[in-house]
Amino acid sequence: MKTVDKYIDQINPDFIPVFFKIRSILINTLPGIKEKISYGIPFYYYCGPLCYINVRKNFIDLGFTKGYALIKRLNTLDMKNRKQVASMKFYREKEINENLIKEVLIEAASINEFQSLTKKR
Repeated sequence: MKTVDKYIDQINPDFIPVFFKIRSILINTLPGIKEKISYGIPFYYYCGPLCYINVRKNFIDLGFTKGYALIKRLNTLDMKNRKQVASMKFYREKEINENLIKEVLIEAASINEFQSLTKKR
């Protein structure tokens, strides 16, 4: 079974600081968030699948599984002709807007919480 640490060992060393910065924001913003490898990449779960960090050849993609529902954030997220997932691209650590990621993350977590509550009824 692949772990997040093994995933990190395999990524381009130039992207390690970017990965750790984004990962830190996710974990510190939502204390109940769970991290595991799904589909070969680190996924983060909070009342269901929430987001992922995918290290690509030239950038890091922070994707939100219910991006379509992040209506307040559609101008800052890229849907890339996808129906559900919306994401942000990062090339360097200095491009990371911590406050923006936190805002999007909290909105996405609220959507997951609401959907998990309505499913239980």
